[in-house]
Amino acid sequence: TMRTSQQILELVATQSIDFGFADLDIQLAKRTGFFTAESFSSRCFCALPTAHGLGQKTAISWQDLHDQPMGGLQSSHWLQKRIHLAFQAQGTRYNQVIESQFFIPLLQFVAQGQCCAIVDPLTVASEQQSGLNRGAVVFRPLVEDLRYDCAIFVPRLRPMSQLARRVKEGWKAEILKIMN
Repeated sequence: TMRTSQQILELVATQSIDFGFADLDIQLAKRTGFFTAESFSSRCFCALPTAHGLGQKTAISWQDLHDQPMGGLQSSHWLQKRIHLAFQAQGTRYNQVIESQFFIPLLQFVAQGQCCAIVDPLTVASEQQSGLNRGAVVFRPLVEDLRYDCAIFVPRLRPMSQLARRVKEGWKAEILKIMN
């Protein structure tokens, strides 16, 4: 089941799950009395339609994306706020034409040539492993580093079973592989 980061943090804070993986939104993570967080950070990427002219570049700048049709997360999402600030800092216009709650659905619009999108490294790995868009999307690093932060959250008051601990450690190893 796909859940939002806020839903996952609620489940962890109420001690309802053994652990959860979610975006590390500082505002949401302030309730540290109820859980611990092991955080990870990695670069974001630009998702482009394969036929897009920018796909020939090795890295994408904010200036390259000036006025390009863009897909993005909801405006209240912390990463979307960082993206807006990055565009503003470079004096470029962010032209968001598609809004989504999650990154993966945005790739369908990118594949159809309707927009470009700034995405997290986990979305890049998911697309590369699944091939869902059949090679119609390419990913390029950003010239200016924009970080995606996430964490494994563990309830502070709920003892973790040995099985849950092994699953969590396996998940952590996979995340580290993807993000490094």
